[in-house]
Amino acid sequence: MKGTVAKAELTALFKEVWRSSGNKIKRLDVRFAGQGAGIRFRRRRRKLSATVLLPALNNTDDVSQELFNDLTGYVLHEVGHALFTDSDPWDDAAREHGNVLGGIINGMEDSRIEMEVIRSGYADNAQARFVQLTNRTFQNGFDIDMVENVSAVLAVEGRRWNGYELTVPDLLSENQWGPEIVRALRDSRSCECTADVVKVATELWLKIKEEQESYIE
Repeated sequence: MKGTVAKAELTALFKEVWRSSGNKIKRLDVRFAGQGAGIRFRRRRRKLSATVLLPALNNTDDVSQELFNDLTGYVLHEVGHALFTDSDPWDDAAREHGNVLGGIINGMEDSRIEMEVIRSGYADNAQARFVQLTNRTFQNGFDIDMVENVSAVLAVEGRRWNGYELTVPDLLSENQWGPEIVRALRDSRSCECTADVVKVATELWLKIKEEQESYIE
């Protein structure tokens, strides 16, 4: 399909999933201009105002089924944030403790909201799209011993704990913070909201910082 058709279908998908939840849309701006995806949103009185950023796509591009499936995964992920994420405790924690914690919260929250999307039934193919996107996003690997990449480890392993059949290799057995991350993942299974995730993520980050400071001393 052409880029114009793909853009229209993906925008329609976001609207369809959101409205399936019984909510309404006040304003929706979907922009195909990024390298990845993200969302800025506000929910008020069951109405959504949102700007969604998706990977760049030209109107004349030929969009393969594989790419369209990836883009579908991005859409379902971002609408999941709009449905199930509370940005306030996340933003407060990042302001207090820094961007690395903000990333750790994101890695943990991503797994939680995707599971909420799957359980909601608002999109029949959600899990398959999430599995494909996770495998393709992390297929080239990354340095698991960089503290900035703890968020990515959580993003992968949290999804594996969700039951995703991933081709990404195990990221925990050789990880210097493996035991701490496993405990955090275990605790995250009982998280019911973003504030719960922030609490678990903050505890993990403080333990990692303590270990780093002990090495310096």
